[in-house]
Amino acid sequence: MPFLFSAVAFNAATRAFTFFKRHYSAIQVGSGLVLIGMGYLVLTGELFQLNIQAQQFLSHFNLNFFQSV
Repeated sequence: MPFLFSAVAFNAATRAFTFFKRHYSAIQVGSGLVLIGMGYLVLTGELFQLNIQAQQFLSHFNLNFFQSV
């Protein structure tokens, strides 16, 4: 049974890795853009403000986990 599970899992992992291999350049460009964007937000201090707004938004739905800590 473990070998059958391993074979099925390996087959699924191979398909997933094929997707990433095929779209590697787009994933790399997208990741770079996210890093540049996050760096800009940190540099300008806007990330702190977005964090505050996200916490306020989540508190409307009682999902602000930082209030209970």
